[in-house]
Amino acid sequence: MPPSPDARSARHCRGRMFRGQGKPSFPPQRPLPLAPLAAALLGLACAGGPKGGGGDTAPQADTGDAPPPHGLEGRVDCAAAPSVTWEGWAQGFFLTHCQGCHAGSTPDRRGAPVGVVFDDEVATLAQRERVWVRTLDVQDMPPAGGLTADDRALLAAYLSCTPTAGG
Repeated sequence: MPPSPDARSARHCRGRMFRGQGKPSFPPQRPLPLAPLAAALLGLACAGGPKGGGGDTAPQADTGDAPPPHGLEGRVDCAAAPSVTWEGWAQGFFLTHCQGCHAGSTPDRRGAPVGVVFDDEVATLAQRERVWVRTLDVQDMPPAGGLTADDRALLAAYLSCTPTAGG
């Protein structure tokens, strides 16, 4: 019995990483210091998280430059996190790890939902909560794996701390 289409597409997607095709090139990035982000995440975990007990639940004063509301507020201490931009890091990350299946022009999306596209920053940030769940919580994306701890920390900072593009 031939393998199901889902099994073939998963095998194809995973196999891409091991056939020597390598990652698309983009400007090499200077490593960002992760100590402030790690300390912020550790402090958040020790405080019980944004919905857990033990954290300060008093309303925060509006500083005027806080990112617009989305479902990821409080997951990362943005004041202590490294500054991560679309042009400086995220665009290359999504090109390398996601756009093989999640580009609008991809002919074979390998089962990726039609509406989940990461062609630009606006489209990507519109999916920020879904990206967080699948890459950082569940960790089933990308299906080929390959994300380092640094990738995950920078992605967390980007998704949590970047204001909605164009807004």
